[in-house]
Amino acid sequence: MRAVVKFFLLSFIFSSAAISQIAEVTRLPVQSPLQSIKESASVWLSENEIIVFFTNERMDTIFSSKSNNRGINWEQKKIVQVLNSVTSQEAIYLSSLLSSSGRIFLAWSIMNESMKLIYSDNEGVSWSQTISILGSGGFLVWKSSTLLNLTEWENNEICLSFSDVNQNESFYKLSFDNGLTWSVNPFDFPGIAGYQIKDLSINSIGDDTLFAVFERDASEFSGVCSRVSTDYGLNWLGVSFIADEMFHEQ
Repeated sequence: MRAVVKFFLLSFIFSSAAISQIAEVTRLPVQSPLQSIKESASVWLSENEIIVFFTNERMDTIFSSKSNNRGINWEQKKIVQVLNSVTSQEAIYLSSLLSSSGRIFLAWSIMNESMKLIYSDNEGVSWSQTISILGSGGFLVWKSSTLLNLTEWENNEICLSFSDVNQNESFYKLSFDNGLTWSVNPFDFPGIAGYQIKDLSINSIGDDTLFAVFERDASEFSGVCSRVSTDYGLNWLGVSFIADEMFHEQ
């Protein structure tokens, strides 16, 4: 699922101001045409303004570019963060969010260290210092988080969901102070026997009710599923199927 979403986020822009009109697919012009860009994340700042974050091919730099006219024109790319990873990795699992306070969050994972998060209160002009967020388990596994997703809940909690590559499980952490600090212990999202849960995203739909969407993955079957909690994540109802199969880019 993430491969499909990330591909389209990076490769198309709206060439028309009409919301209902389907636009042509075109390359984000500030990318280097000589590089294969695998990851991006974006947020809409207003009806016409969008900011896109993307990496270079070496996965050692995060850039941003902004459009003020729904993707017709783009500003020159800016360096948001230089990544200092000791070992190479195929993805950094970019995720972004515009909160109700107007704060932009950008998260990624450095596999030999921790999850990382920065925020901006001026639409990406400047950014905070990097906040490190440990994943799940003990010393050997809390640095192996993948498939990050940021969401905001009804009471302004910021949720960061993620998977653990060693445990094949999904978890989430919460921030109650607009991203400054995060829960020490992760919350475990219930698994499904025989399947791996991937790309978990948890959304608040009011009155202590959470709606989780994820991909269930197995060698013979993949599909998009959901679960609902009516007590703010203490218990989760049964699995509902949204789509019985997934189509991944080749």
